[in-house]
Amino acid sequence: MPLPSGPHPASTSAHIELVEEWSAHNYHPLPVVLTSGEGPWVTDVEGRRYLDCLAGYSALNFGHGHPRLLARAHAQLARLTLTSRAFHNDQLGPFARDLCTLAGKEMCLPMNTGAEAVETALKVARKWGYRRKGVPEGARSSSSWRATSTAARRPSSASPTTRSPATSSGRTSEGAGWRHRALSAVVADADVLGVITPGTHGSTLGGNPLARAIGQEVAAMLATGEFQSAAQARGAQLATGLDRLRGRGSTTSVSEGCGRASTSIRPLGTGRGLCERLLARGVLAKDTHGRTIRLAPPLVVGSPELDVLLEALEHSLADLA
Repeated sequence: MPLPSGPHPASTSAHIELVEEWSAHNYHPLPVVLTSGEGPWVTDVEGRRYLDCLAGYSALNFGHGHPRLLARAHAQLARLTLTSRAFHNDQLGPFARDLCTLAGKEMCLPMNTGAEAVETALKVARKWGYRRKGVPEGARSSSSWRATSTAARRPSSASPTTRSPATSSGRTSEGAGWRHRALSAVVADADVLGVITPGTHGSTLGGNPLARAIGQEVAAMLATGEFQSAAQARGAQLATGLDRLRGRGSTTSVSEGCGRASTSIRPLGTGRGLCERLLARGVLAKDTHGRTIRLAPPLVVGSPELDVLLEALEHSLADLA
């Protein structure tokens, strides 16, 4: 069957109508259609600019189109993008070495998406319990398994420590957790990841040379500490600004362990309503759990951009008061 012909949609409404007709409704996005981005800013199909304060759920911590990452990606795109783990490639080893060095661990297991890495970490913890602690196979809900699961989350020489993309690259001062451009990994000591043997776990795209090349560049950028320091400074600025808004139609809570840069706000009214008002003022945020919104600007956001966010937030909250 031939594909439909006709011009590419030009307006916001035309794009949204096309998605509503042909795509499953598993999301309820704000009525904005983005077409390009640079740093912490994005532009929609009608030329309006917005400050991106979600950053792909923190998967875009270096902002849109970071020049170092684009350069590394372009260079690798011209050479080799996918081999599968059936063969070695020349990007996996250097990436694994640099990631483990930065995370202070001995081995990594490269995957593709955040969900894959979380599932892999759980699988590794179970196998470690079976093989190293003697938990009976299938005893996942027994008291012995619960004890082992607890131990698996507690760093010590006798229990495994696995890290997955629950925290994205650079969001913590330690730099633990990895997810950037279809890249994720579990990092742990050799005794833990040693339970994974050939044929027991795999990923079609995990370990691909394109993502590994970009991942090695991310590790080099994080090794300087520059982005973690920026997260601390901008997070403190954001927290101070939000504290001034207490009692003006909202309560705020700043997540710890995230450079104080990931913030939840509980406005009067609904979180969706507040996000719609922020959208009208050129700021993108995401509502969650009804009356909460999430603010997680990328690490490249500057002080002036956070002032834009805080001013838009103040006026938007005033609308709801």
